Amino acid sequence: MAEMQGRGTGAGRPVLNIERIYSTTVSAEELARALADHFRAQDFEAQVYRASRDRTVMQARKESLWRQLLGSPTR
Repeated sequence: MAEMQGRGTGAGRPVLNIERIYSTTVSAEELARALADHFRAQDFEAQVYRASRDRTVMQARKESLWRQLLGSPTR
């Protein structure tokens, strides 16, 4: 496997896959709200809500971008 990972590196050395796991004391809801605030500052519409099984969901969209891509008239 190291041989296959090493191909294409140009140096002939195997490529190492590194996985990092970070822990934090910030709750998912707090993180989602901060992320939503960041998107709102970039002119996105954003919402944060609780879903089933104690999950937090953050959604963001930029409607004007879709209108430009699809060629629809603006409001």
